[in-house]
Amino acid sequence: MDVEKIDRKTLMEMQKIQLDVNLPREQRVKHFLEETSNPYCFCLDEIKIKLEFADDSSFLQEMFTQLLLRKRN
Repeated sequence: MDVEKIDRKTLMEMQKIQLDVNLPREQRVKHFLEETSNPYCFCLDEIKIKLEFADDSSFLQEMFTQLLLRKRN
């Protein structure tokens, strides 16, 4: 999927997602997935973002955790 061909208006703005930092990580992830139509492609400050991950699942876990931690701050 070419992110440049995606209409930005169809992508979720990350700033609109509110995460409750008091919830356990699993519940925060679930909430995030419920709020986004596509968790791999979204907007951040009007910039289109497409996430791609390596096959190493521990790397994926760490990157997703870091994304949520940055969102929390």
